[in-house]
Amino acid sequence: MKKKILIVDDSESVRINIKNILGDNYTLIDAVHGSHALDVLGANKDIDLIVLDVNMPEMNGLEFIKIQSEKEEIKHIPTMMCTTEASAEIKSQAKESGVVRAWIMKPITNKKAFLRAVEIVLK
Repeated sequence: MKKKILIVDDSESVRINIKNILGDNYTLIDAVHGSHALDVLGANKDIDLIVLDVNMPEMNGLEFIKIQSEKEEIKHIPTMMCTTEASAEIKSQAKESGVVRAWIMKPITNKKAFLRAVEIVLK
């Protein structure tokens, strides 16, 4: 059975790019911001990985991982940040959440490295 990945980014082109990189190896669903992702997670109890942007409207990635880390039913799901943010402070906040397992910089220029990071986080 394919692993299921939730891609959360307000940019449609980024979501499409990530889907193209991941290809048919995974079941892929998406959300446009953090609160939408919470709705998707409520309807999909079998998510194996969340790929999450930081800067989004309505609920940003840091707000999302704070909630994720507090909700028993979703805090076990590993999360990869995929963002343009390089701030040490933001990375530290994400790490402290306990749910973030990897930090990938956008734009994704090394597709093989991205795929490898996904495989490692899913193990």
